[in-house]
Amino acid sequence: MKPTKKIYANKNDSCAVIVHKIISLEVDEFILYLPKNSIIAENPKNFKLLKREVTTVKKKVIIESVDNNILEMASASGLEIMDGLFGRSSSSRRALMDIVPAKSRLESTTENKKQFFKKNKISLFHKSIDKIEEEAEKLTSTMSETAEITEEISRRRFSFKKIGLILAFGTGLTLAGYWAFFVLPSVEILIERQKTDWSFSGNVVASTEATTISKEESIIPAQIFTISRNSIGSFPASGTERVERRAKGVITVWNAHSRSPQLLVRNTRFATLDGRIYRTTSAVTVPGARISAGEIQPSSIDVEVIADIAGEAHNIGPVARLRIPGFQGTPRYTGFYGEFKTGASDGFIGEIRVPTASDINQAKEEVTTKVRNAIRSSITMTIPPELKIIEDAITYTVTKEGVTSSVNEQGEFTYGVIMEAKVPAFRESDIISLMAQKFHENNADIYDIVSKNLSYVAMPVVNLTAGRVSIPLEFTGSWARSLDIKAFKTKILGMNSQSLREAIFAIPGISNSQINFSPFWVNSVPRDPARVRINLN
Repeated sequence: MKPTKKIYANKNDSCAVIVHKIISLEVDEFILYLPKNSIIAENPKNFKLLKREVTTVKKKVIIESVDNNILEMASASGLEIMDGLFGRSSSSRRALMDIVPAKSRLESTTENKKQFFKKNKISLFHKSIDKIEEEAEKLTSTMSETAEITEEISRRRFSFKKIGLILAFGTGLTLAGYWAFFVLPSVEILIERQKTDWSFSGNVVASTEATTISKEESIIPAQIFTISRNSIGSFPASGTERVERRAKGVITVWNAHSRSPQLLVRNTRFATLDGRIYRTTSAVTVPGARISAGEIQPSSIDVEVIADIAGEAHNIGPVARLRIPGFQGTPRYTGFYGEFKTGASDGFIGEIRVPTASDINQAKEEVTTKVRNAIRSSITMTIPPELKIIEDAITYTVTKEGVTSSVNEQGEFTYGVIMEAKVPAFRESDIISLMAQKFHENNADIYDIVSKNLSYVAMPVVNLTAGRVSIPLEFTGSWARSLDIKAFKTKILGMNSQSLREAIFAIPGISNSQINFSPFWVNSVPRDPARVRINLN
């Protein structure tokens, strides 16, 4: 079985290069293709050297080529050969190629023709063989060059990979160095300043007339908000009393008598057919009727009436016609009449539930509390959050209240309240600013307030007319010399640790400091301000 592994040599490969390729192969048996006119064929000793090296490494090689000269030298050196065109021994190929027609005199025209045909046929055959050799040579040369390119690409890939690894390592090392010396370094500086305590106890006036803070008069600007809310509730009546109530209703009075209006005085009686009497509660003028095509078109007007006597007997439904007894015996008796469209009601004699004074007071307290809570909720939503409100300074006023004189079917009465609140408000920051102004009266240097406590210690005195609220308060604060952190940070960038300490303690009012460099190998302030943190204690 012939080996299937085949390697292709380039025609410019020296014997040493070909030997190196053979030794590098992992297989023991293979075919070595040598292109036509390879430089290895310039000296037959090259094939003897190739034979020796192959034998030394114990490999079996078959030389393949379309070049008869290469095959002869390889065969002479003891190497097994293969014809690159026919795939067999070159001796067979040479036997075919050496056929030449015999040179004899043609004795007849026919014989000459035969000899001429035979000669030209063999010549064409030789030309075909040469053509095939030439094409095979081109093909094998291309295959050899392709194999060389593939091998070269493989070698270069390996080289590129090594170069890539080296570059990656170098880049990583560079980035690590940059990170270690330019990104990681940082410093945290804690500066403790000397403190001065100061306090105030007294009244501060918040005034709607003030537009600025007055240190001398202890006045700050203020606003007064007005918020109004209402509420109504039903409550059980616990008292009873005997009552006599007359039924009430509305009568429609019709004028079907004449075009002239008719005045009905207060207490004018209207009577039902069964004799129940209802009186008007006010005077009323009934408009005159209209005459159209000789016919009267009645006019009307509504008027409230009340039963002549108390009791449920006068509670009545709709009644089509009630007469006016005062017109009896005159034409107006039939021309004027009343009509109950909805009837009369609320007539009653007996005991009913009524609210007691205690019931009303309890209802007032509940409704008032409800309205106050509604106002407080409105304060939260209405007044800006930056304004300070003191609950004790809010003034609540009931502008209207009412209780029903009767109870419903469940024995309940209703109580309603409309309440208005005046809400003084001010900025607490104005009080802090006022305290700072008072502190700096006796401290000329610039100080920062580092801690404070503000307490409202008593009931404010509110004067809504003057728009002023006097606020009793106590204030205590601790102050320290000011330090422009941004300017100081810019100043110390790049300083070593010793210079940094000297710069810190050169600041007036500094009692102590602490410096923390990071990582441990850093001993100077980074030049990037973002890597420098300064905290004031």
